[in-house]
Amino acid sequence: MALQCPGLKSTASCFVSAELSACKSSFCTPGFRSKLAPCRGRFTGQRFKHRLTIQAIGFNLSTESDKGTDRHVNNLRTAASSLLLYQNVLRGRPAQAFLKLLPLLQRGSTGNILEAYGEFYSSLAAGNYLSWQDYLLEEVLTGKFNAFARAASKGELPKLGPLHKAAAFDLDALQKLAVAETTLVSWVKDVSTSLPEGWDAAAAAYGPSTTPQQEAAKSGEPLDVPEDLSAPAYIKAPLTLSQRTAYRARIGSKWKWSEALPELQYYYEAHGFGITAVNSTLKWAGGNLEAYNPPKRRTGNSIQILMTWNSS
Repeated sequence: MALQCPGLKSTASCFVSAELSACKSSFCTPGFRSKLAPCRGRFTGQRFKHRLTIQAIGFNLSTESDKGTDRHVNNLRTAASSLLLYQNVLRGRPAQAFLKLLPLLQRGSTGNILEAYGEFYSSLAAGNYLSWQDYLLEEVLTGKFNAFARAASKGELPKLGPLHKAAAFDLDALQKLAVAETTLVSWVKDVSTSLPEGWDAAAAAYGPSTTPQQEAAKSGEPLDVPEDLSAPAYIKAPLTLSQRTAYRARIGSKWKWSEALPELQYYYEAHGFGITAVNSTLKWAGGNLEAYNPPKRRTGNSIQILMTWNSS
């Protein structure tokens, strides 16, 4: 099958000069001209007949919304893999479900996408998180297996150093990952062939009707954060649930989460990190400290060593 260049008036094939200058049509694409390039120099000053054979034809059936979703997902996957200190934030069940969903939005079937989103949704609900962003910020506060949090809690962290740059980078990367549930559902709709009736409305309606800031304001418990953010002389008792909500809202309200780094450092200095920052009572078991929840009734004759923080 002969391929005719639309820029020249030949019905059988395309006649062009050795310098490929005969074709002036805007319809003659660079790709077409590149196929004629090997002929240059061998027929200088002559005219020749060049016949091309079509071997395959491809069609791009993707929509603009599909391309937009793919670009956003690539950015999120890059942000997730670039973390320097806060990798443990993405090791919890909600985060693992989120990371499982991302590649499926690029190449998965509708059934697999819906299953992955359902796992993501149910894991947030099981943890009583207000939202996906709320989960991320709670893990940031916990600071488990985090060198920045550990150094701050031990009083070994200066006001500015290499760990600050790494922590600031991670906070902004995690902010990029804090995609709203409504946005995730819109991406699912963009790449799915069909959805069950009412699924999108139900899947996007996660969490309370109030914002974390409004939830924090309900408690009436002020955060004891000094203006100069000077480190206390000792580790204080863990914050209450409502106070932790207020602290998460404080970080999440920043234009860039990295702007909250000084306040986050103070939090680690004042309340520690890991389980000591969350639990008032700990127990020593198997060579490790664990959270301790008093049983409803005494069982067995085991002896437990308890450590309890007070608020003084």
